[in-house]
Amino acid sequence: LVGQRGFYLDLSRFYRTPAEGLEVWNEAYKEHYRKAYRYLAAASALEEVERCGEDVRLAIRRRAEALAASTLGRGKGRGVLRRFYTDAFTCKGLVTLVDSRRAIAPRLVALTGSPERTDLFLRAYLQAALQRGSEVFLCPDPRENSRIAHLLLPELGFGLTTGEGDRRIHLERQGLPPSQEEKAEQRRLEKTQASLLAAARDELALAKADHDRMEEAARPFIDFDGVTALTEELISKVFDGV
Repeated sequence: LVGQRGFYLDLSRFYRTPAEGLEVWNEAYKEHYRKAYRYLAAASALEEVERCGEDVRLAIRRRAEALAASTLGRGKGRGVLRRFYTDAFTCKGLVTLVDSRRAIAPRLVALTGSPERTDLFLRAYLQAALQRGSEVFLCPDPRENSRIAHLLLPELGFGLTTGEGDRRIHLERQGLPPSQEEKAEQRRLEKTQASLLAAARDELALAKADHDRMEEAARPFIDFDGVTALTEELISKVFDGV
């Protein structure tokens, strides 16, 4: 835009550096974050153990394409893909905002099965939706950002989710049922994965605690009254048209 101007606000004058101590908390909370991400990566790696055969993968793709044909119609054009975050892995574990998804897509169909199967189904449906010119909100899985957790289509008020839904599509039923040995192995993997996720959650809680201690230690060295006064002065200038 022609004629625009701006300026920087220097807030450093409202903070005086303490003699010592903050570096310890700063490094401690960062190390907890690094450990948490390693635990999350290990938990995600376990989900890659199960591999669908090509016949199962083909059946899942065809089922997704059939659902796309019945819900999307025969539209053509270039669709719009947006990323929308309704889930996060935090110091309290997995937090998911179902109401936020419902606000965009009141009708939700839940997918059950392994992460490999649900991601395969969602990617096939996403491709069909974009080819038909739909606007799609893609919600990543916070435990593995490259994996899709939900697809929301605001124009249709419809979505697919790996969480709660109004009805279910059971992708685990594609192909031959698992043997007793396979079921036992899957239970062991799920138990190990739950332990890794719990460890990641605990590390994030420790990171938050250390970060809170660092903020508490820094608080006496910050001139909050000065920051407030500058804020009020800036608001006054903006609304006075200066």
